[in-house]
Amino acid sequence: IENFLIPPPEIPDDATRNKHQILFLGLLNRDKGFFDLLEAIGPLCAEFPSLVLACGGKGNQAEVNERIQKLYIENHVKLLGWISGSPKNTWLSDASFYVLPSYVEGIPMGVLEAMAWGMPVVASKIGGIPDIIEDGREGLLIKPGDIAGLRDAMRQLLHDGDMRRRMGLAARNKIERAFSAEAIMPQVDLLYGEYCEIRIASSSTFGLQRGKSR
Repeated sequence: IENFLIPPPEIPDDATRNKHQILFLGLLNRDKGFFDLLEAIGPLCAEFPSLVLACGGKGNQAEVNERIQKLYIENHVKLLGWISGSPKNTWLSDASFYVLPSYVEGIPMGVLEAMAWGMPVVASKIGGIPDIIEDGREGLLIKPGDIAGLRDAMRQLLHDGDMRRRMGLAARNKIERAFSAEAIMPQVDLLYGEYCEIRIASSSTFGLQRGKSR
């Protein structure tokens, strides 16, 4: 059974989003590819002076600040801390796309949430991510640790508003079709139903065997 969520009733129009704002949600560490992401956006800041990387999550604050300062990107990175609920939804509705260049993943909820809000995703081709995102359709997939590939993928989305809109709509459709509560709950009901039938059959067989032994 896949992870699932309840998508928002409506998604923002791409025209209302901040086209140069990128969102990352997760631990600010190496496994999530966070430090690769910082390196990747450095050169992009010169191309896109209004570029902002919004980061929701926790990490080693001293190490994070040191990396940001060494790359001279202090004016382009917003550290939001751990966010949830309404504040997180605000960022999901405002950013133009979502990035998760992880080294280790299953089926990340952050990716599903971003897709549910109609955002294209740049992510590593690992774990369950390729089961969620078809490269070139709902987002762009890269190899873990490929900083140049990560930068190129982000550059494409920063330049191409039509691509963002097309991928964002495809991402939302994928969630509704395969990862929403409406899509997954019938599978859960079926699984529990099969389990209960097996339990009832096993109990009946056990009862008959006890009766014969008497």
